[in-house]
Amino acid sequence: MNYLFQNVTELKLIINEKWPIGSIKQLSRILHMSKLKKLCLNFNSECNFIVNLTVEMDTLLNRATNLRSIEINCSGLVKTMSKILNAICLKLPDHIRHLETDIENVNDGKEILQCAEHLSIITFRPRKRSCFNDEIIQLISKMHRDVQYKLQPDMVDERIDPEDDCTIHLWFDKNMNRQSNTLANNKSCKRSRKCLQS
Repeated sequence: MNYLFQNVTELKLIINEKWPIGSIKQLSRILHMSKLKKLCLNFNSECNFIVNLTVEMDTLLNRATNLRSIEINCSGLVKTMSKILNAICLKLPDHIRHLETDIENVNDGKEILQCAEHLSIITFRPRKRSCFNDEIIQLISKMHRDVQYKLQPDMVDERIDPEDDCTIHLWFDKNMNRQSNTLANNKSCKRSRKCLQS
């Protein structure tokens, strides 16, 4: 098949109020989906199209057989985060190795860790910072897998306690030490102990 775009490896989709059924099928006629390595999904409004989302994501993941990385941005939309969890994060095929996502609470994070064991790198951007990282760290310490984590401040502001404003990166694969070096220039924050002591 002659594709208009033969060698696209990264794709960003900006989703607003609707995600029409058949849109991924149309996209696959101009874009060689099997060449995709990274997908970024930006949701700019509440997801009121859960059936369409499920169908379209199933189609996309089935066609993008070489996809390795998915990044999901929900713009702080709480209902959307919950729907994304069930429609995407808990249904990732084995060929996906890296997930970066906004997340509503620690229970959602636990579900992903338990259901998507094939992931080698996970990045959580929690909406509710309080205790999230501590509970996730406690969970991974009990898992029978080698894991390394790094906390990365999202903002550099002396007025904000960096322990309360951290994204957490998790590495589960053999190359985790090498991978962590890519974040060496990011300012680290110490693990918060407030929740553990309460």
